[in-house]
Amino acid sequence: MLSDKYVWLCTDACANNHIFTDPETGKVDEKLRNKFAGMIGVKYETGHGKVYREFLDEWEKEDPFLYVGAGKRETSHFAPYAHDALYLYLKALYYASAVPGVTITTSGLVEAHKSANVSVQGLTGFVKMDDTGRERIRVFDIVNLRYDSLRADFTDFVIVGKWNETARYNGEGRYRDEIDRRFEFDYKLQFRDGTYDFPDLDVRNSFKYWSCNDGEEKTDETGKSVRLEKPDGQGANNIDKDYRCDEFIDCYNMSDEWGCPVSFPVLFIVYG
Repeated sequence: MLSDKYVWLCTDACANNHIFTDPETGKVDEKLRNKFAGMIGVKYETGHGKVYREFLDEWEKEDPFLYVGAGKRETSHFAPYAHDALYLYLKALYYASAVPGVTITTSGLVEAHKSANVSVQGLTGFVKMDDTGRERIRVFDIVNLRYDSLRADFTDFVIVGKWNETARYNGEGRYRDEIDRRFEFDYKLQFRDGTYDFPDLDVRNSFKYWSCNDGEEKTDETGKSVRLEKPDGQGANNIDKDYRCDEFIDCYNMSDEWGCPVSFPVLFIVYG
């Protein structure tokens, strides 16, 4: 199924270089990587912005023996989201605990978020919980495994665009029910054949048919170029091959019965 007849769409579970990289040596399996060329993936936008860069500055200095994954200027894909979620939780806990005599529950923390309009500039961008209970607007990266990135010795997926979900506000600054959802592409998608032309995904099996006009059996290799007609006496031309030699005259010129073991056209000529 890894051929020009297919376009692979993948979530963040496989839209990364781990699918063709040895986890122990980090070596890229070029043969396997080439098989996945043209794959399109969707995954959560990674950490970004000033706060994220400052976090990486500190993370790079940490001891990897004390903190798994530290010492490098990168994190796991979900680490920034876990960081921001925990940070929001602690802020909600702070607001909830400030009310004397209140028993802190999960629902109480949610209400604390909503009433205090808790917001934070996190590792994943601006995160806010307003009084509608909506936590944040989702943003996904659209990624593409491209041949041109391979030639540039870049063996990972390339971000070519984003899927954005944007809330509209009413006059009071609260979310409306309408949410704008849209794709925004910065670069064209590159497909398995190395081009930027959308492939024809309407792949069908070839079939044989009988051409009344030409008096011969033909093959539609695409499976969709020829439209088969019913031999209903309306001058059908391209008919199913099974009508050939079925002892019924189906073509206007009787070509479907010429040369058959029992030739009805000959009988018509002989006996009128």
